[in-house]
Amino acid sequence: MLKSTSSSAAPTAVITTRATTTLPAPDAINNYWIGTTITLVPYVLISAIGVLLVVLFHLVRNQQQLSQPKKHQRRQRAQSKARVPQGQVNRELESKLLLLLNHERGTAERLVHLAMQHKPGQTERWYLEKVIWDLERDRS
Repeated sequence: MLKSTSSSAAPTAVITTRATTTLPAPDAINNYWIGTTITLVPYVLISAIGVLLVVLFHLVRNQQQLSQPKKHQRRQRAQSKARVPQGQVNRELESKLLLLLNHERGTAERLVHLAMQHKPGQTERWYLEKVIWDLERDRS
């Protein structure tokens, strides 16, 4: 704000400020930031380690999923293992199953096929025994 002191004298400029603010010393500012930075370092490190662990977990999980065969591939492998050459099929179990079903070969084959779909990876003997056991259980 400019004030003139008298009309005859040359105008003099006086600058006044309304409020004075005290600024902290530069050392205090530096100490504040250093202290804040030091207290934040553990949190930043812990967060970074957490992010790395999550990324590693997902990478390992994806790698395991890629190395495992799909469900249908496992089922096909299990069914191919379950197929036994015709000469090795247990004829005694087949005849017992046919007796239980009144010699209905279609029904016997259907029941064995359903058991193969329900529990893949077993032997032909196991499927025959399972179907026979289920039929005897259901009849008693």
